[in-house]
Amino acid sequence: QIIKENKVLGLKCTGQGRGQGYLKSDSLIHEITRISKNAFISYAPNKWCGYDWGHVNGPVIPFLSKYQSLPLLTFWHKIRNTGRNQKMLRKSLNETFYISRYHLEKELRKYGTVKNVFRDFINFSIRSDYHFVGGKLKTFLLKHKILKKIIITLLLFFKIEPMVYLFFTKTRHVQ
Repeated sequence: QIIKENKVLGLKCTGQGRGQGYLKSDSLIHEITRISKNAFISYAPNKWCGYDWGHVNGPVIPFLSKYQSLPLLTFWHKIRNTGRNQKMLRKSLNETFYISRYHLEKELRKYGTVKNVFRDFINFSIRSDYHFVGGKLKTFLLKHKILKKIIITLLLFFKIEPMVYLFFTKTRHVQ
């Protein structure tokens, strides 16, 4: 069992149990709702996105455990000749916790209101030079505004956007 402790909050996280890396007893979510009046929550990858762009840079099957995903990721990097081996990928997986936006929103709504700002973030990113990767995709989406709107709407509707950006405002007291 993978146990990792967050030194700041003293939280223990597990990579097994309820899916791939829900925080044990949802400790982090509870702590956010307990100490925050307002919070901006941003993380990647979203568990249900299906592709981890930042940590393992490969396909992730959300309903598989991290160790069941490891052979697939190893094969993916081998055929793409990225130089990342199983040991490197195992380390990345051990440090990554996949949480779905659906789960986070559901827990946060118990204590307040939640606003998703993914659409705003993407629109701003495409218009600016914020991202140094994805230049061709950015240029394409700038030219095809209707297609961009459809893609963003579908990602949000199915809750599979790659990065999660939420504003939380507490309206109920948390103990």
